[in-house]
Amino acid sequence: MYRDLGYFFKTMIYQLDQNKIYLAAAKKVGFVLLLILGVLTLILFILSQNLNPGKSIMPILLPAIPKFIMIISFIVIVLFYRFYNYYKAMSFEVTSYHVAQLVSSDKLNVVNQIAAARNQSRYGSQHNHFIPISNITSIHISNQRIKIKSKNYNAWNGNGAVTIPAETEGYEQLTAHFEHVKKQLIR
Repeated sequence: MYRDLGYFFKTMIYQLDQNKIYLAAAKKVGFVLLLILGVLTLILFILSQNLNPGKSIMPILLPAIPKFIMIISFIVIVLFYRFYNYYKAMSFEVTSYHVAQLVSSDKLNVVNQIAAARNQSRYGSQHNHFIPISNITSIHISNQRIKIKSKNYNAWNGNGAVTIPAETEGYEQLTAHFEHVKKQLIR
């Protein structure tokens, strides 16, 4: 949804396209699934080399494969609906003075609200990010997303960064806007 809330002080509010939220959630779950499978593959390789050098551990693992598939399927389904709900509640506010990622806690389901409260108390992680244009250090634009980092970017908890997925309505306008802002940063 795109709204122009003024002429001189231009505020643009964007949300993810309702038809593409499933795609955005599936991409995020796919990335998490690849990480999980990569770590598990590495663990299995290390175990196979250290426990039984030169012998196969497949007879040991064969009964566990159906259970493993069920657990991974459950994780994928739960993650998909968590990300889907999170993306439905997300909007982006872009002005000539700041960029903000806003997550409406009213639209979050109970699981996401509990996770947000836990992450904030445990790690200091915030769902709402506000970055003044003067604090932007880098803008990375690709076909998949726009990632804006500020001076106080923290890679551990994600604070200080706004990531706008390509499934956002008006993504072409946002890309053009941030290309212009990126040119101003270089000067």
